[in-house]
Amino acid sequence: MMIADTIRSTLREVLGATVYDVIELHIRSRTTLDFSRPETVVDNVRALEDFLHQTFRDSANSLLDKAGNNLLATFSLPGTNTFQYSQIGDLTALVEKILKRRESLGILSDAQDKDHLIMSYTYKQELPILIATFLQRGAQRNCVNVIVISEDEKRRLAFFLKSSEKVHHGKNATHLLDENVIIVTHDELYGDLGEGSSLSFQPFMDILDQAKHLAIQKQLSGLNIVGTVAGTLFSNGHYEECLKIENIWHETVRQFHMQITVLCLYEKPIDEPHRTSLVICHNGGLHQI
Repeated sequence: MMIADTIRSTLREVLGATVYDVIELHIRSRTTLDFSRPETVVDNVRALEDFLHQTFRDSANSLLDKAGNNLLATFSLPGTNTFQYSQIGDLTALVEKILKRRESLGILSDAQDKDHLIMSYTYKQELPILIATFLQRGAQRNCVNVIVISEDEKRRLAFFLKSSEKVHHGKNATHLLDENVIIVTHDELYGDLGEGSSLSFQPFMDILDQAKHLAIQKQLSGLNIVGTVAGTLFSNGHYEECLKIENIWHETVRQFHMQITVLCLYEKPIDEPHRTSLVICHNGGLHQI
């Protein structure tokens, strides 16, 4: 089901089918909004808020509060555990956050071969979600998945995938780490990245050669690589080393003799004076959620 349809069905469930249908007819009669189009969902929700306040006055708050918490239960937003409705526009703002986050996951799923993307996130629990989404992309594109993360990130990823089995009624999410996957930790590559000493790219090239041979052996189409080395250097203030690694990846993606797609994850928001230099060496764009 499309995300807009899920949002609408959640609101319909909270308000009741009859009330929701009456509101929809009222809004259609007074505006040009088409409830069947996914791109109008934000405007639909704002119009719905206005109508409920005009009709039910203060009692509308409890309905909209319930609607927001039901949406949170359907679409988990890291850092947002509960929703409290206090004024017109609160529910619309929540829906916008949900759509923005889903849009970011869609960017990862739709990445093209030879894309080099950078994505920054705010909450630690978002990291395994982003990695898992990108690994799904690799599996669907018949690629070898290569993961280069810290020991702690590796543990969090494994825990997330194991927990996802329960959420999805027994569906096996851990298979993303079972087949056609190479996972290497920062320690195995370089030791302590916090020291920020000059890093050789050779360890990465060794991993690429290993992944390339696996892809040839398994008759796979390319490499799907996600890592946090550059992001960790950036978070630790080692900006020159971070940019050096990113520029080498940029050239490697262009020249490597096999289809390769690279996602670089950053925990820290990326602002000037570093943003422009990082944008230049990522042809897949810089995305922040």
